[in-house]
Amino acid sequence: MIEVARTPLGRIALEPKALTRLVRDAAESASGTRVVRAARALGVSLDEDGAATVAVKVTAPRRAVLPELGALVQERVAEVLQQALDVSPNRVDVTIEGIHAEGEG
Repeated sequence: MIEVARTPLGRIALEPKALTRLVRDAAESASGTRVVRAARALGVSLDEDGAATVAVKVTAPRRAVLPELGALVQERVAEVLQQALDVSPNRVDVTIEGIHAEGEG
């Protein structure tokens, strides 16, 4: 479990799979991007200060402008961490591992 907050009533924790799912969904909301389905394709850690470090490997649609797409993935991931968990990321590293055709599954 990953502790994301502490209140006077106790702690609020998140299962690692739930945190990974939040990040995966955020990354995949960026213009046809897909998170690579492999071990270690997505990593999320929270430090004692509540800052997150994220590493995500994706494939991009063939016609994507890759630097723009990578920046969009970073923005979406940072946004969801801030909105859903009130966690500020100090890093969101994006690696584009491949290119796929539009609509390819």
